[in-house]
Amino acid sequence: MKKIINYYYVFLELFILFMLCLEKNQFYFKGFLYHLFMIMVLLLSLFITYKFNNTMKFKKTFYILLPIDALVISNPYLYILLIISIIEMLVLNYKSKFICIVFGMVALICILFFPIVVLLSFMRMELISEDGNRLRSMAYDEEHYKCGKYEIFSYSGGAMDHMHYAVIEPNIVIKIGNALDIGYDNQVGYTLEDYNKILHDKKCKKVR
Repeated sequence: MKKIINYYYVFLELFILFMLCLEKNQFYFKGFLYHLFMIMVLLLSLFITYKFNNTMKFKKTFYILLPIDALVISNPYLYILLIISIIEMLVLNYKSKFICIVFGMVALICILFFPIVVLLSFMRMELISEDGNRLRSMAYDEEHYKCGKYEIFSYSGGAMDHMHYAVIEPNIVIKIGNALDIGYDNQVGYTLEDYNKILHDKKCKKVR
């Protein structure tokens, strides 16, 4: 078991890659059990890094991959996991006075702003976990409808972007009351014609 744990950073990168693949394929996660699982992952990571720091391998590779992960990750739990991991690794592996002073100041700033960061992270998490498809964050409320098993909306990526249309078919993978809800969104329409066809053929009501 200890030999396996020595490659923890490899497993962590694979876990991050796995979560990124799920997000790319429009999977969403909701419910108490999901949040509990991710909190347990955070605590377990903190313990493993502290307990096996001297024997773990591929630390330098993990340092290099951190900026890449930070750019592409949208899950707040993974952001917090990376922040905790990098601070813990630096404190455990670089104990000179200068490094300790610098990271002591950084840690103090993090502690002061941590409640705000956590609040914003969980607000962002609710947006992500409730929506599933990331396009919904750009949807226009006045053109966002629920039509039977479909959900349709128009969206734009910004002032310089033109109008886009989406027809989404939600799919449930696991549903355990309010405790756990895992599913994914299948986009079956991309054009104004697709949008109008569903809007006119189905009984629709505005989502918001």
